[in-house]
Amino acid sequence: MSKLASKTYQYEQFSAIRRYGWGWITFSPDGSQVAYPVDTSGQMNLWRQSSDGGFPHQLTTFENRAVSAVAWSPDGERIAFAADFEGDEFYQIFAIPAQGGVPVKLTNADKAWHEFSARSWSPSGKYLAYNANDRTPIYMDILVQETESGEVRRVLHGEEYYMFGNWAPDDQRILGIEMRS
Repeated sequence: MSKLASKTYQYEQFSAIRRYGWGWITFSPDGSQVAYPVDTSGQMNLWRQSSDGGFPHQLTTFENRAVSAVAWSPDGERIAFAADFEGDEFYQIFAIPAQGGVPVKLTNADKAWHEFSARSWSPSGKYLAYNANDRTPIYMDILVQETESGEVRRVLHGEEYYMFGNWAPDDQRILGIEMRS
């Protein structure tokens, strides 16, 4: 029997793969960096690295939350992201300094689903728009949060599923979409 035929393989040799947050690898506003969720640490956490390659920097160290969505602020100083708790799919929105620091939880309805997009920051970076079903579980509203004070305004609500679309260049208007099936 040859040495190769007698070699024992371990399961871990074939299962050691990384999962990236599909669709959530995003460039910084100046294009110099990318941010993305990846499970290198064993949990989907937020990482950042130069868009030219190089060493990645882990920004979050969650053990019980999984990062799923990422959006850079227009000035490139902060990154907003969504994360759920122990797979409950009640995504909350956080922000963290792009160079690292402590994540700040922006939403506080733990039994509600919050969703946002890469376009959620207003052009000035003063506001963050997102959808939430915090008022009632069956309808989604559009909320706008002032990023410095944390003040939240419910700008579109009713007995519908509303979804944030985009900001006007002047920060004064948003595009809201009514989803129907």
